[in-house]
Amino acid sequence: MERIDFKNALINILQSSYNIEAPYTVANREFDFYGHFNQRNSKYLASKTLEYYAFSTYDHLFFKSVSSVSESFLKDIKDLTEEIIDIYSKVDDEHMETSLTYIIHSEEDLTPEIQKIVKKNLNYIKNFTFGLQGWAKLKLVILVPTSNEVYVNKYGNRDKTSFQNILTKILNP
Repeated sequence: MERIDFKNALINILQSSYNIEAPYTVANREFDFYGHFNQRNSKYLASKTLEYYAFSTYDHLFFKSVSSVSESFLKDIKDLTEEIIDIYSKVDDEHMETSLTYIIHSEEDLTPEIQKIVKKNLNYIKNFTFGLQGWAKLKLVILVPTSNEVYVNKYGNRDKTSFQNILTKILNP
């Protein structure tokens, strides 16, 4: 499947949940598209005016197609996250979690060394006020259509099944 077709198919699936901007540049890095989503949950007594608890979560999604994933590419993603985490985290009294999710479409399968780096060495989390004002984390999802594989880091584990279903849907319309 061509890169452009893959990107468009993914946008069609994600646009029901995310506001999409394409193309997108952040900190001098180019991405094929960017999507953002936020959710606010609250608890209240009897009436919505008597709210006693609320929290917000934010997800920022960055998509890029590459021919292969290298160690330097992964290091750049981690460096970028450390550079922009405070910009994309909207920390206030209701902030619970911000995820910077990188979805990478790789034309080539990952080597065992790269798989190990993704799983073990590409984890990043930042706590705000010792976690009292929430946290922000890096989630990485690498989609490899040629082998129908989805690789994720520690914080991307919860999304692996969803992205495996999305990949299958794109490959078998």
